[in-house]
Amino acid sequence: MTTAHELSAPKPSRLAEAKRAIARWLRSARDGRISSRRTTIAILKAQQDATLDGVLVVSPEGQVLSYNSRFLELWGIPEKIAASANDEQLLAYAAEKVAQWDSFIEQVNYLYKHPNEIRTGDRIALKDGRIFMRASVPVTTDGQYAGRSWHFRDVTEAQRVEVLQGALFRIAQLARETQDLQEFYRQIHEVVGTLMEATNFYIAEYDSERGIVNYPYFVDQFDPAPEGEPPGRGCTAFVLRTGKPLLATPDVFERLCADGEIELVGHRSMDWLGAPLKTGDRTWGIIGVQTYEPSKRLTPRDKEILVFVSQQVASAIEQKRQETALRENERRYRQMFENNRAVQLILDPETGVIVDANVAASEYYGWSVERLRSMIFAYPTFHRAVEAALDDLLSH
Repeated sequence: MTTAHELSAPKPSRLAEAKRAIARWLRSARDGRISSRRTTIAILKAQQDATLDGVLVVSPEGQVLSYNSRFLELWGIPEKIAASANDEQLLAYAAEKVAQWDSFIEQVNYLYKHPNEIRTGDRIALKDGRIFMRASVPVTTDGQYAGRSWHFRDVTEAQRVEVLQGALFRIAQLARETQDLQEFYRQIHEVVGTLMEATNFYIAEYDSERGIVNYPYFVDQFDPAPEGEPPGRGCTAFVLRTGKPLLATPDVFERLCADGEIELVGHRSMDWLGAPLKTGDRTWGIIGVQTYEPSKRLTPRDKEILVFVSQQVASAIEQKRQETALRENERRYRQMFENNRAVQLILDPETGVIVDANVAASEYYGWSVERLRSMIFAYPTFHRAVEAALDDLLSH
């Protein structure tokens, strides 16, 4: 039996039913996409927390989807700022720190315009001296582009180690190949300049016999190269006296002056850094570096590097000194040997071969020096007698 209510309620049209079906399908699809995106972000978040890289994930619209604590640490971004920021606000933080901002943002914009492109190995230099490596990969959900993941790794220490190793290799190479000590010092200056601010650089050596300090190499913006002089009470003398490295920042300099340990010599520097040159426990020189501008500062890290370098340089200088002394002794010997008016022969004690002969020997025996060097000391006169006999036989 049909009721009045049933008679009054119109049956839904096929069009209305189709609309409701489509609406349910769209809601289902949207919920599925959101759930899928949330799942993807959750997976990325777990991966981010397990890596040493700083990671940031941004949606196609520039919304920050995810980041890890390492990302905030590397860029110095407060958590409360990052929680509500978009990519443009985070880029504003980066702009204050990146040394070459134009190239940095150019690559960012390029990757946003090319969402499917993968980028790795971008080197980013920061104003504070740190070096980051940047990589960027697209994030996809169900095969659709859902954003971009940025990865930043601090490679400062690895880069420093690599540069230091290269510098030490270069020093060893110079010790082998450079003959002139002055050229060797100049090349060492260049090597140190790759490791720290070293526009003003010098090498000082203490002559213990004469009680003076010599400066075989000296480059400075303000002071001329000092002549040989007693050590005095400057920073150079402090390192020579103590055998220890010194980083004299303004505060350290004032304290040491107040304690009577040092006094100002030459133009006042912003930072002064010196490391001893030693052979065993004996300090015989220093490498000195100094800056004059507030924007160019030397650090405890520079001090560690210069100490390490000074050990290699000291060994190399000692080697060059020995080579120079050997060459000088050889020069003097040749001069004495060749100019001596007495007959001089050098013999191989086992074979009796004449290794060398001087001009006096050539004149005495009647043979050239080159000819004497090919003879056995049995006797140059015997060689002449044999040749005379042969000539006599041939003439008959």
